[in-house]
Amino acid sequence: MAIDLPGHGAHRGQRFSFEAAGDLLRDEIDRVGGRAVVAGHSLGGYAAMVYAAREPERVAGLVVAGATCVPTSGATAPFLVAHRVLSSWADGGERVSARVLRATLPRRTAGEVARAGIASEVIPDVVAALRASRPLDHVAATTCP
Repeated sequence: MAIDLPGHGAHRGQRFSFEAAGDLLRDEIDRVGGRAVVAGHSLGGYAAMVYAAREPERVAGLVVAGATCVPTSGATAPFLVAHRVLSSWADGGERVSARVLRATLPRRTAGEVARAGIASEVIPDVVAALRASRPLDHVAATTCP
């Protein structure tokens, strides 16, 4: 099953933090029996790493994709620039973001993401959380495969 992170999809409008993401993961893992393989892509990958280090007894395995960059100020700065630009447009950049998604993702995936909304408003929270995180330390603390 897939969950929406805080500030995304069904949780759009909520503030993003790795603590809030971990709370959502814990609730879903409890719902399926208290232990699960946790997989995440991009921001979800960073959230999965943080969660696996935070609650190792609940994580039977960890799969991470697209989350191998250490989120330094330099690596995350373009996201803040994008936020500034997108926020200056009346639609928050929804139209141009949907166009980029359609050009780069499979049709079905792009459509689902565009319908849920791009949620550019959450970018500052995400960047702050990423900059404060220590993904290599989280991976080192992980005890699961």
